[in-house]
Amino acid sequence: MTPAFIVNTLSRCALVAWAGTVSVLALIDVEHMVLPTPVLRCGGAITVAMAIAAAAISGEWTATLQAVGAVVVAAAFYGSLSFLRPSGLGFGDVRMACLVAFGDGLCSFGVALLALGLAPLATAAVSRWRGVRSMPLGAFLACAGVVGVVASGA
Repeated sequence: MTPAFIVNTLSRCALVAWAGTVSVLALIDVEHMVLPTPVLRCGGAITVAMAIAAAAISGEWTATLQAVGAVVVAAAFYGSLSFLRPSGLGFGDVRMACLVAFGDGLCSFGVALLALGLAPLATAAVSRWRGVRSMPLGAFLACAGVVGVVASGA
């Protein structure tokens, strides 16, 4: 096996682990309105470990660093929203936004920012359209994240 094959496999596996994690979290959030910390931690750790391993083997850290930058932006934005209105946005949503930012950031920093910005707008629009007071943000984050990765061509 060549190092390029190993890097490509690790990169793809990181995105598969990420997509599986955000999909499971979206389903749990829709059903129970909660994002379990153990699922977030496990999926995030696997995704980050594979991305770092791929970057270390290839020596190309650009994608991983832009993913970390997207996580910093997500943590600042969603963390401040959670701090300002804790009843409307739980800390699980903040962690989910960071996980979505990492996966999207591996593909494109701009796509990550777009997904993170559109998810709450879509949540608000759908909740207003349905006439309900609150909707699970995690499902919209997961959808925006997966669409962002697919749209970026990864």
